[in-house]
Amino acid sequence: MTLLILGGETPHTKSYRNISKRLGYGSVLLAPQFGTFRQSLSWKQDGLYIAGKRIEPEAVIVRGLVRTDDAPNFFSQVSDANFGNWMQSFCAQRNRYDAFLGWFLSLEARGVPVLNPPQKSLLSRRKPFQLDILKRLDIDHPTTLISNHPQDIREFCEAQHDCIAKPVGGGALTIGRDEILQANDKTLSATPSIFQERIYGDDIRVMVLGERVISAAKINVPGGIIDFRGDDAYAKGQITYEDAPLPAHIEADCIRFAKAAGLPFGGIDIKRTADGRHAILEINSCPMYLDVERKLGHPITEEVIRFAMR
Repeated sequence: MTLLILGGETPHTKSYRNISKRLGYGSVLLAPQFGTFRQSLSWKQDGLYIAGKRIEPEAVIVRGLVRTDDAPNFFSQVSDANFGNWMQSFCAQRNRYDAFLGWFLSLEARGVPVLNPPQKSLLSRRKPFQLDILKRLDIDHPTTLISNHPQDIREFCEAQHDCIAKPVGGGALTIGRDEILQANDKTLSATPSIFQERIYGDDIRVMVLGERVISAAKINVPGGIIDFRGDDAYAKGQITYEDAPLPAHIEADCIRFAKAAGLPFGGIDIKRTADGRHAILEINSCPMYLDVERKLGHPITEEVIRFAMR
């Protein structure tokens, strides 16, 4: 039985391969990222061939997709910054993306388990879509405004006891109220951003797999940190965690949220207040969890493999 892993050479894909071997499964790593695409592929009438060997996976785990939105990096890799060369490189990357996505869509249509289906991951990454799911399901989440209208933004921030802002597409660190209110109209109107009430409390990272919560961990970041990703100890891998069992109704909310987003496997961020409020912030279709797994002994990788191969 073969597990196909899509992604680059990362600690997560290495963990999947090692644990798959321990469980008695074969595994194949398919690395589609730009600059690391070295495998020869053939999609024949009877299936996919990698380096001349036919691959018929029983399950697929997706840890990374080909990107088509990496135009600045493509341009920087063209020695003479010639538009024609850049366009050629970009089109080659888009071609890889279409080839991979088309093949994975066909695998899923044939009943091969894919965690997570690429088309669902692409949808679930969109924060307005996630927030709308939380609203429709009546799941507790921060009061939110998505806007690039300076007046609406300032009125929203003034109405909150405290607030934060983050990009709709993710990637950058969250900023606080003072930085928002000091921004000029040109900055605020440049692009829609997410503005939310700031909730003080513990940062909880939850892993949902199918109909179960398989891990819930409190991230021990110093008080006053707006975004734990910006904490120096977290960046150096020195952060510690604690088990954080969830009330049954919060587990149920996490499972409903992941299911509505179309994700069999997802990492959910929660803020837990001193009075017991659990506000769900977002879900990640390709969560980072190895640090939690190693420090708390949560067998997340093994759980995901067993779930997929079943």
